[in-house]
Amino acid sequence: MGVLSLHNECPPTNYAAAEAKEVCRGIIIGEEATSSLLRALSDSLLALAAMDDTVGGTVAAWKAFLDGDNDAAEKAQKARQSYEQSFAAVASTIDRIDLAIRKYRELAVYAQEAKAAGRGVDFQESLTEVAGADFTTLTNLRVEGLRTLKFRIKLLQQVQGVGRQLLNDRNYTEFFLTFMQPLRDLAIDADKLFSEVIRGALASHRTLFQVGQIVGEEIESGSLKDVVRSV
Repeated sequence: MGVLSLHNECPPTNYAAAEAKEVCRGIIIGEEATSSLLRALSDSLLALAAMDDTVGGTVAAWKAFLDGDNDAAEKAQKARQSYEQSFAAVASTIDRIDLAIRKYRELAVYAQEAKAAGRGVDFQESLTEVAGADFTTLTNLRVEGLRTLKFRIKLLQQVQGVGRQLLNDRNYTEFFLTFMQPLRDLAIDADKLFSEVIRGALASHRTLFQVGQIVGEEIESGSLKDVVRSV
C-alpha cells in the first residue's frame, strides 16, 4: 500500500486469491495516479526554484549594470538561462496531470465496482469517519486540485515569450510585475494539492490499521508467503 495513495479496500492479504488479484489491480491504478500527481508537483517546485534563481539573477545583473561591472552581461545571461529552465521543468507536467486525472477517474470507478461486489465496505465506511468525506469525494478533491494546477501552469506557459522579451530588454520592473502573481498562485495551488494528498493518505493509513490486516501480522489463512503463493 503506497505511502501517499488513496485506498478503498484492505490489502490483498485480506482476501481470497481470486479477489486478491482484483484488489491488486485497484492498488496499481491508485499508485500510478499518485505517482503522476507527485511528479507534477515536483515539476512545479522545480519551476518555482528556477524562477527564484531568475529573480536573483536579474537583480544581480541590474546591480552590476548600475555599478558598471564587466560581468553584468554574463549575469544577465545566467538569469535568462534560469528562466528557460523554469519552463523546461514543466514541459511534461500537463501530460503528467492528464494521466493522474485519468487514473483517479479510473480508480473511482473501480472503487464503486468493488463496493458493489461487497469488497471494502467496512474500509470505505471507516474511511468516511476518519476523513470526514467518502472515497469518491477524496478522489474528486485530488482531481480538482490537479485541474487547478494545470490551469496555473498553462497560464504561466502562455506568457513565456513575454518574459523572455522583457529579460532581453532588461525591463526587470515589468518582468516582476508580470510574473509575481502567477508564480505565487502556482505555489499556493501546489501547496493546497499536496496538503490534500497528505490528508487523504493519512486517512487511508489510519483506516487500514482499524479494519485491515497489516503485512507482518498473523494471517488466519496461513503465513504471508502462503498467501502470496496462492495469488
